[in-house]
Amino acid sequence: MQAKKGPGGAGGDRPGNKRGDTHYQVEQAARQRSRLLRYLQEHGTVSTLEARATLHIMSPASRVFELRRDGYRIVTAWDILRDIDGTEHRVGRYCLQGMGRPRVTGAKARRAYGGACRREPD
Repeated sequence: MQAKKGPGGAGGDRPGNKRGDTHYQVEQAARQRSRLLRYLQEHGTVSTLEARATLHIMSPASRVFELRRDGYRIVTAWDILRDIDGTEHRVGRYCLQGMGRPRVTGAKARRAYGGACRREPD
């Protein structure tokens, strides 16, 4: 007989796991946040496509959200990039601005920090 799973899958009904994430998923997200933060600190910016290809983070926006929640100031600028097949995609480019609350948000942040988030041409 197969074991019954909780609401979020195996082990999803543990106390403290509000979304039903398994221990593995929680640890995987923590490792991805660590890789993303280290990359941003070393390179300054990363696009969604770069994060997927280089860091093996399939949902970088989620990890950026979590880093922001933890107090990192990360600004999103929008780029048009081509994938390996030449198809253009509108992708986020994330730029680490430091710790603490952003001085400006929304459209003002994009104008203020957007240029700093642009990748230098190869």
